[in-house]
Parts: sequence; C-alpha cells; structure tokens
Amino acid sequence: MIRMFDKQLQMLGPDTELLEEILTDLGKKHARMGVHENWFPSMGESLLETLRECLGESQFTPEIEQCWLQVYASLSGEMIRSMNSEQAVLDSWAKLKTIDNYDEIAGTKLFQQFFRDCPESKTLFGFPLDMDMESDAMMKSRRFKTHASYFIEMLDKALEMVEAKKLDENMRSLGELHVQYGVKAEMFPIMGKALVFALKDTLESDWNEDLQAAWNDVYERLSSSMMASMKKASKK
Repeated sequence: MIRMFDKQLQMLGPDTELLEEILTDLGKKHARMGVHENWFPSMGESLLETLRECLGESQFTPEIEQCWLQVYASLSGEMIRSMNSEQAVLDSWAKLKTIDNYDEIAGTKLFQQFFRDCPESKTLFGFPLDMDMESDAMMKSRRFKTHASYFIEMLDKALEMVEAKKLDENMRSLGELHVQYGVKAEMFPIMGKALVFALKDTLESDWNEDLQAAWNDVYERLSSSMMASMKKASKK
C-alpha cells in the first residue's frame, strides 16, 4: 500500500495524465476485489495518523495535514469514480431489463446500426449485402430477430461474469467461437458504437455522458478479452 502510494505521489505534477490512467485502473481492480467506497475515509484517517506519528507534531503541522487531505481526496476520488463506473453499467443494464422484450428491442436497434456502419458483416449473419435495414423483410425476419436477441442474451451473461468477477476466464470460449463465425477484430469497435447507440436510444433520459464512458470502459474490457482469445485461436 505504501509503495503504491509512493508511486502515485511521484507522478503528481508533470505525470498527472499517466497518474489518472493508473488510478482508473486501480479503481477497477479494487472494485473487482470487493473494496467498498465507504472504506476510503477510514483509510485516509489511518494514513494521516501514520504520518503524524512518523513525522511528529512539529513537522506534521495543521497546514501540511490540510494539504495531505486535499491530495488524498483527489487520489481516492479518482479511484472511487472508476469503481462506481462499473456498477453504473450494471445498474443501467438492470433498468434496461425491466423493459418488456428488452432483448428484441435493444438487439434490433443495435444490429440495424451495426449493419449500417459495417455492411460487409451482413453476410456473416446470413443476410445479403444489399438488404435494406429498414425494410419490412428485415424487420420481420425471424433470423434477424433471433440474432438480435441472442446477442443481448450473450451480453447479459457477460455482464453477469463482470459482476461475479469471473469475466476473463469465461471469455476465451466466446472468442474462439467468433473466429469460427468469421468475425474480424476490426468489427469490435463498430459493434461497440452500435451498442452505445442502442442503449442510449432505449434508455433515453436515463442515459448520460458518464454512463456512456462507463459502458465504453466495460465494452473495451469485454472485447479485448475476446480479441485476445480470437488471436490465439487463429494461430492454431
């Protein structure tokens, strides 16, 4: 803990951008370990008491204590923000699931946008390249609805893994399966944008920029695990 804090303090000043990235990553790791936000004030008090005992009252003046309080508040605040972002994703997903036929509604919006931005992917799902995404034939297609709902169900299971802290070990098989389907790594960012579009359009007023950033972080983690697995599978 002390060594980690020492490294953070060394980055104050010219390395603040790198420090922010490190604190964000630490926040995510602490969330997965089960650390709670309400533990941070107690840790801050313990840190101040330790400094007071080590430095003595003559050196650890009220002015210095106030400076330490500000620094700790800044460092812990960034970690807490990162910790809460993952929970915000899970909470918004739970809210989405309260909508009737949420899987078909969100899945349809997602794949309509995905096929618009990545037309060549239509063939992977058994659709002709020239098929109009807004056509009655597409919207009434059982195949389309099945794929749309299946993706949302798959995402639901992946988010359950995030909550259970078992994500990385369970994404390998999905990555290997997607290689067999012909999915390419460059399709993942496009799918991520389509996912954000579908969630924003479905959740409406419950959506905001902070939630979008949180979803981007979680999706990057999901897709990175799958792409790493796909890369290994393609070399076999």
